[in-house]
Amino acid sequence: MRAAARQAGARIAELEAEVSRLEGALAKATRAAPAKTPRAAATRPRKQSRELDPGDAVPPGVAVQEPAPLDPEAEAARASLEEKLSGE
Repeated sequence: MRAAARQAGARIAELEAEVSRLEGALAKATRAAPAKTPRAAATRPRKQSRELDPGDAVPPGVAVQEPAPLDPEAEAARASLEEKLSGE
């Protein structure tokens, strides 16, 4: 039991040393990295030449233009609902 505790303690010390080494390397790399400055063009707002429509992204023929006609069962359900709602 004591041997296992000693081994675990030694492994913990190894891992703590590794973490410390990696933290130091990260800090050094962060300091060495050049700071990126935003370009002037990126800070200016873009001018829109025209108003954008959300549908512009959908090519013609991809989206359904007109809904499909109701089948007889759906038409009967619609008529029944309209009758019930108009009666209230």
